[in-house]
Amino acid sequence: MQYDQYSRETLEIEDTTGTLAAWFESRHTCPKYRVHCTCEKDPSKDTLLDWWSITHVLWGGVYSIPLFLWDNDGWSFFFMLVAAILYEIAENTDWGQRIATSMCCTKDYKGDHFWNSVTDVICCSFGFLIVYIIRLYVVRTLDTDHKN
Repeated sequence: MQYDQYSRETLEIEDTTGTLAAWFESRHTCPKYRVHCTCEKDPSKDTLLDWWSITHVLWGGVYSIPLFLWDNDGWSFFFMLVAAILYEIAENTDWGQRIATSMCCTKDYKGDHFWNSVTDVICCSFGFLIVYIIRLYVVRTLDTDHKN
């Protein structure tokens, strides 16, 4: 989809370069909606945030597991960021779209808009941040209990 800022109409961009290339090319366009949650059709092509964004927050929490295994929070964040980016790239390949289609509530999934993928990575970062704050609170609470 291409967003024409002057006429506020969306134009279909024909995918002649393959799924991953079309996904990357969508970075030159703006999604039609900021937030659009529907099961009538796949919203990922024309929105920044959709109902899948919630699952990305949860996956950010899962990707934060290294926080509890490693002493370096920076490396843990880097691991989460790489995992989230690699997931978005894989999801927008031909085989990734076939797998996602089988898990989506619609059968017309054709991959994400590039900026939807960016917000998905941001949602993963938010999930990581939630777990990081919880971990800091727990560590401080345990340290306070041990001092008393």
